[in-house]
Amino acid sequence: MKETTRVFAIYKVIALAISLVFMQQYSKETVFITGSALAFLCIFIIMYALDLKCNGWKRESLKGKWLGKVNLFLILLLEGVLLGLGIEEWQPIFIVLGIELISYLTEEHDFYGLSVAGFIVMLGIYPGSINLVLINILVLITLLITINDSKKLSFYKILNRDQREQLIHLEEQIKDNERLIKTIKYSAVLEERNRLSARLHDKIGHSISSSIIMLEAAMLQMKKDQEKALISMQKATAHLREGVDDIRKALREERPIRSDLGSSDIQLLLDEANAKYELHTIYRTEGDLEQVNLELWQCIKENVGELLTNVLKHSKASAFTVEIKVMTAMVKVSYYDNGVCKGKLIKGLGLEAVEERTIKCNGKCFFEMNEMGFKVINIFLIS
Repeated sequence: MKETTRVFAIYKVIALAISLVFMQQYSKETVFITGSALAFLCIFIIMYALDLKCNGWKRESLKGKWLGKVNLFLILLLEGVLLGLGIEEWQPIFIVLGIELISYLTEEHDFYGLSVAGFIVMLGIYPGSINLVLINILVLITLLITINDSKKLSFYKILNRDQREQLIHLEEQIKDNERLIKTIKYSAVLEERNRLSARLHDKIGHSISSSIIMLEAAMLQMKKDQEKALISMQKATAHLREGVDDIRKALREERPIRSDLGSSDIQLLLDEANAKYELHTIYRTEGDLEQVNLELWQCIKENVGELLTNVLKHSKASAFTVEIKVMTAMVKVSYYDNGVCKGKLIKGLGLEAVEERTIKCNGKCFFEMNEMGFKVINIFLIS
């Protein structure tokens, strides 16, 4: 509530200045005016210091806050003194102190109604001159508006702080998730290596070990019985041939499908853009992706990365789409976003790199701008 405390301190000084001006107009004694001003200023400074000392203290609750109770006592004391003096020129100070008292003792939803009601009661007791009444009304209205704005400011400061803490927490969660993903990937690699090594050991290791034993037996039989030695060598050769076939079969089965490998790389790029920059990404494919060779997959992947960077830097797009359509003799790749396109197309380094990369893969590159966004189309011929 530092904002509200500051508002009341400022308005106390303003009210004091107004009261002194009116007292001078009615020819009050200079000594009395000066002494009163210094006394009020000293008390206002003490009250402001006490309120700041109660940092974070809510005005709705005084329980256990002795500093707040001291401040409340000073307000009541000043209000009593002003009532006892009965000088109508002190009314602006009386109004500000009264509103501060109400803010201490009432709930927020009752504050404004009670402030206006208290002001009306005060006018009934001390009507005062018309000029003073108008000044008091102005002080009341501006003070209530300023208090309302200060409460909103406090609310938004707290909201901003909470959102900042939530953002930090979410960033930490993202980092934890990234570390978890890396751990899972590493564990998956280790598990795959372990499975492959176990398969090679179980199916191929035994075949090679038995072949070695047969060859050693053939070496011992070479001098005594060449026919048995030859039979042993033939069996060993057959076992080794089977082992080589098993190795080729295992590697063929373990090798990832080319289309899955290339497609997953593109999907990974789009997912990262979605997670980091909140860019809605869409990936669609059609046709037999196995007809796309590795060189072409690499070209498409690099173009996706280049165009994603272009979208994030130069476009206000909220969505980015990649479509791969494989036909009988060609592959059509479309990249498009829903960004704002103005003026004539000027190819920067990024778009030139996309075009050059496409041409190197014996493809054609087309650019299109319209009210729907920006679109790039690659056409590749396949044999």
